[in-house]
Amino acid sequence: MINKGTYLYKIEKAILRWFGHRKFIRFGIRDRIIRYFHNPDIKDDTEFVVPFFGATYRGKFNTFIDWSVFYYGGYGEGELMVIKDFLGGVNDPVFLDVGANVGHHTLFAAGFCKEVIAVEPFEPVYLKLKEKINDNALTNVRVLNSALGEHSGLSVYFPPATSNTGTGTFVKRGTQAESIMLPMTSGDELLELGELPFLDLIKIDTEGYEYAVLKGMKKVLNSQRPIVLFEWDRGYIAKDINFERSNVFPAAYLFFQLYNHSTILKIFQNSKYYLKEAKEEFDNGMILAIPQEKLNTPPLEKLRNRIKN
Repeated sequence: MINKGTYLYKIEKAILRWFGHRKFIRFGIRDRIIRYFHNPDIKDDTEFVVPFFGATYRGKFNTFIDWSVFYYGGYGEGELMVIKDFLGGVNDPVFLDVGANVGHHTLFAAGFCKEVIAVEPFEPVYLKLKEKINDNALTNVRVLNSALGEHSGLSVYFPPATSNTGTGTFVKRGTQAESIMLPMTSGDELLELGELPFLDLIKIDTEGYEYAVLKGMKKVLNSQRPIVLFEWDRGYIAKDINFERSNVFPAAYLFFQLYNHSTILKIFQNSKYYLKEAKEEFDNGMILAIPQEKLNTPPLEKLRNRIKN
């Protein structure tokens, strides 16, 4: 890697950033080439500021999500487009971001939501989230410095060990040793305390803890029937969990697997996301849960157009 702070360093980053934004090239190809020259796990604490969907994004290369924003324009673009395509058609939408991390999805959604509630329990990451809110003088974002789970109280948390600040989790994996205690509450308790408004969309990305988050908001799901976008990765989930949709979601929810793009000739890609109904077991990735009675309503028109048989 070229020494940071030099003119050649800046030129290298600009070229890689330009290449990273060529979305017609398959993501895996762009990612391998950029990582060869500037791997996110190399300790590079250089700060940068770039535009981000109408907002300002300040980050550092030693944080994976920030690194992704610089080189690709964002992280999980399919998720972002699902959020915008739905909430963009709702009057005064409210978005709950569970596992907000450094504020990537929160900052994106704040541009068109009446209110965003961001949930992030880990203090170092929480401070990065607050920084982005302050940088953009956002008044429609409320941050909860606590976790959401099935119960309230202190819970064992395993902090992220790499540049990917989103890998902190309440689920012990492998030989993880270092842990701390963090506060936790449930979505249903927040509802009972009057701290949750009517939610249009909930996003949950908690590194294998999604099942517990969902179980802790059964009353929310029953009474408000929001759309839920949640991560599913069997390799991250506690081994003793046998996920049953009926144990978490009320009746008449439909489930769709989210695919960020389709590939063309193994080199190019169509960067538009698409959805496929998940009738049996979920594949690893993001799952979109939609109440059946909402599927044919006007706000979901763009999502309906992305469903493939």
